[in-house]
Amino acid sequence: MGCFCGVNPVEVLILVGVNPCSFVGIFILFMAITKEKKQDIVKQTKALIQSSSLIVFTDIAGMDVVLLTQLRNDIRSAGGKYRVVKKNLLARALSDEKVKGVDPREMQGEVAVGFGGEDAIALVKAIYSFQKQNEKPVFLSGIMEGEVLSVEQMKHLATLPSREELLARVVGSMNAPVSNFVGVCRASVSSVVYALSAIQKQKS
Repeated sequence: MGCFCGVNPVEVLILVGVNPCSFVGIFILFMAITKEKKQDIVKQTKALIQSSSLIVFTDIAGMDVVLLTQLRNDIRSAGGKYRVVKKNLLARALSDEKVKGVDPREMQGEVAVGFGGEDAIALVKAIYSFQKQNEKPVFLSGIMEGEVLSVEQMKHLATLPSREELLARVVGSMNAPVSNFVGVCRASVSSVVYALSAIQKQKS
């Protein structure tokens, strides 16, 4: 039996004269363990929020275990993580981290969250690619650098080259004429500028 807030709930019940094996005792123990588990989920979610370059909210309603497992594997391969979190617990974690503009309790369906690693675009590309093949999950919203992203903005991010693709282009162009190298750099930068510009326009 684990401890709740540093106190063993069984010992507390005994001290107050409640039999841990009675109906009341079992109910109290269940509630204590459930509350502790919820606190752990919020703590883990906050840690993911702090370390993520991009957060993507999706609706996984209608997806079975097989599809979810496949999507998790795809996201893991892209350097990200994917978690199904109850809306109220997710809202608490976002509130604690002072994340504004997004309220999971107002989102439709069953919410699962993608957390991006070093390559933020790799996360949204993995989800978008899976969505095109399976029609699920559904994009709901996103957060990048503290800015709230719309569904259209996330889909646009998914069309941008990933970090690996950019590196491959640069390396490939190093053996090409200088004009080709400059062209690759300009194309990559303009794509990123377009995405950031779209975010800024939505803010204003």
